[in-house]
Amino acid sequence: MNNSSHFPKLRSIIPHSITQNGEDFFYLEDPLKLTDKMIVVPQQYGLVLALFDGTRDYGMILSGIKFRSGESMQLQSLTELIDYLDSAALLENQKFETILQKSIQKFLSTPSRKMTQTPDVYPRNADQFNTLIKGFMEKSKASNPKIIPDADPIMGMISPHIDYQRGWKTYAHLWNKAKDSIDDVEVVFILGTDHYGEFGKITPTIQNYSTPLGTINTNQEIVNRLISKLGNNPEELHHATEHSIQLVVNWLHYFSRKKEFTLVPILCGSFHEFINSDKDPMDFTSFNILLKEISKSFETQKTLVIAAADLAHVGPAFGDVEPLDESSKLNLREQDLQTLQSIADCNPRKFVELSKNEEDSRRICGLTPIFLTLRCFENFRAEWFEYDQCKADQKNQSVVSIAGGLIYSRNESQRSLN
Repeated sequence: MNNSSHFPKLRSIIPHSITQNGEDFFYLEDPLKLTDKMIVVPQQYGLVLALFDGTRDYGMILSGIKFRSGESMQLQSLTELIDYLDSAALLENQKFETILQKSIQKFLSTPSRKMTQTPDVYPRNADQFNTLIKGFMEKSKASNPKIIPDADPIMGMISPHIDYQRGWKTYAHLWNKAKDSIDDVEVVFILGTDHYGEFGKITPTIQNYSTPLGTINTNQEIVNRLISKLGNNPEELHHATEHSIQLVVNWLHYFSRKKEFTLVPILCGSFHEFINSDKDPMDFTSFNILLKEISKSFETQKTLVIAAADLAHVGPAFGDVEPLDESSKLNLREQDLQTLQSIADCNPRKFVELSKNEEDSRRICGLTPIFLTLRCFENFRAEWFEYDQCKADQKNQSVVSIAGGLIYSRNESQRSLN
């Protein structure tokens, strides 16, 4: 077995290109945020980092650098780089495991998950938060005076998880239509995008969720049952910093704070292998474990499923070479409308097929939560509304697209889940 101190292996980190004083660097972001250290390395070290895969010792790494680049690196420089990465627990070794376990224990030992967004995203004070949401709702009613709640009960929702300053119109329209149908909800599953989650991961947490209005308790029975079937998952720590569930649960709490219900918060990992290979998401073990648990909940309790999911992320801000102009934004709208039609049809296969055919060029960050929600309600009746393209850079050449969606119960003879 390889000694991790001699065979360095870089963890799954997020590299960001940055420029300082005219020089190009990589900022290596730790999705688990295990330390406060900011690790920045010259971009030419990208080749070196690629060799930190746990199969090469120092000598093999130095040889690999020489072979690939034609340039030599001194052993001392390599050692200093490895020590630098290790100081922030970016290498898979015993130090990382120790810090990880301590961080998980710290997260789970607090009474509830702390709100992590800065106050400019939403106020922490209850009165100020109530004023904010009330203002959004009133503006939404003024611009959409004919919003009429559907007569059929709501069983599922598609909500953005973008910040409220950009997405308030969609949030408010969604909750104006949904609020009267959730009075008697007993259990709410929120399936949120895990922006740093590994492929296929389904990550519940037993931790309660704090909002500006107090604390929503998790359904310990359901969560513990899921964990027993899915296995312990260090990505539970992602709940500590991931914003997707938080930005939806705040609205849920506003409209249900006087009600008795429990929450099942689920972070959903990457969908990329289903897009880039022949793997079938319709027959994936961790997905089916979750879907069976949701189905079981519907059999015994009034249950609601919410996908906390944005749509496309397109433009230079997300790695595209070409900036978006008005024509390309119209083309994006047409593509998004096809996706939204698959949601309205509650057709998970079509939903996946659209992104697969385009090789995920729109970077829909809600692929997994939306897919799973559609799996819950195949062929049910749904609708979407308040599509928007939100500015994602200063030049308005990149956008994040969003929309709201509601899924309704079928008639009484058809209401059991597939």
